[in-house]
Amino acid sequence: MAQTQTGVGTKTTSAPNNFIDASEFNSVNNTVNGNAVDAESRLAAIEGTSASIQSYTLGTLPVAGIADGTLAVLSDDNIVVYSKSDFWFRLSNNTLVITEDAFTITIDTNLTGVSNSDQFSLLEPMIQAGFTPITVNWGDLSSDVINTYNDPALLHTYASAGVYTVSVNSGTFDIDWEEPGGTKDGTKVTDISDFDAIVQTGTADFAWAGMTNMNISASNGPHTAACVSLFGFFFGDTVLTKIPVLELDNCVNIASLCQNCSNLTTVPLMDTSVVQNWSNAFRDCFSLVSVPNFDYSSASDLGSLYRGCALDTTSIDTIMAGFVASGLSGLSTSVAEGTSLAEASWSAQAQTDVATLRGNGWTVATN
Repeated sequence: MAQTQTGVGTKTTSAPNNFIDASEFNSVNNTVNGNAVDAESRLAAIEGTSASIQSYTLGTLPVAGIADGTLAVLSDDNIVVYSKSDFWFRLSNNTLVITEDAFTITIDTNLTGVSNSDQFSLLEPMIQAGFTPITVNWGDLSSDVINTYNDPALLHTYASAGVYTVSVNSGTFDIDWEEPGGTKDGTKVTDISDFDAIVQTGTADFAWAGMTNMNISASNGPHTAACVSLFGFFFGDTVLTKIPVLELDNCVNIASLCQNCSNLTTVPLMDTSVVQNWSNAFRDCFSLVSVPNFDYSSASDLGSLYRGCALDTTSIDTIMAGFVASGLSGLSTSVAEGTSLAEASWSAQAQTDVATLRGNGWTVATN
């Protein structure tokens, strides 16, 4: 079961009323640097209040104690935002500005899941342990404060089916997206663009497994430093081409981590110095070509680790050298099947390394 927590300073709410159109926004944007009074007057006309103009970058927007009507120029995005009830909104269309530590996903309600084609559900993966009230921004200018883990409002109905950005950026929750037979709406998730708020603890086995339409565009990963097991973490996520760096400080088990991720092409370097169980971690990743120089020194099980991959010369060299550097003996592993380079075509050094391993009691299956 995945143990997921999200906790941040920025909150969400339904967007204020009184939208302004693009031409009005352009007028404000053109005057904000040269004539602060005009910009403040325009906001006062829209929301009935105004305050001084500030300049921030997106990551430095204050998250509490901001006067209603405060205008801010986001210098990195060249947009104008205003505050209301400690929330920041784009002046152009009143959409919420996510400033930090959000869990943000893109969904397509038309994809097959547990809910109807105009719905998305966070209800099924939500569990009771560790839950505190959360605020979900549904991506259609509506949001809900969720007070219990089984709140029916976790099933959201949209005005029309389509693609939406959903974010959670307050409260704490535990969640398990494992998708046996598509019994949750993880199959409607098409992208994760921000993991910042995710803090997973204990065992997070199969936390993101079976999400067969999910890409990861996020530059960060979920915080997994407290996890002891990530068994099957991304199992069967067939769209994934890459995974984020995972914090493996206390993780002893990554068995089947990315098994059956058939479009995975590369994995990042991670600190694997305490990992013991590697079995099947990248098995049947048919597109996996590139593997970094992992630390295998604590390994007790490497069975079928790279079986069914597409490893090139560089990766074969790196893997064999890493196995030798571990100083271990008597283990079994596989770089066979798939389209990985045949042993007869390995570099001289890789062939020397595999001979060393076999001399130390290893069983190494190859093509």
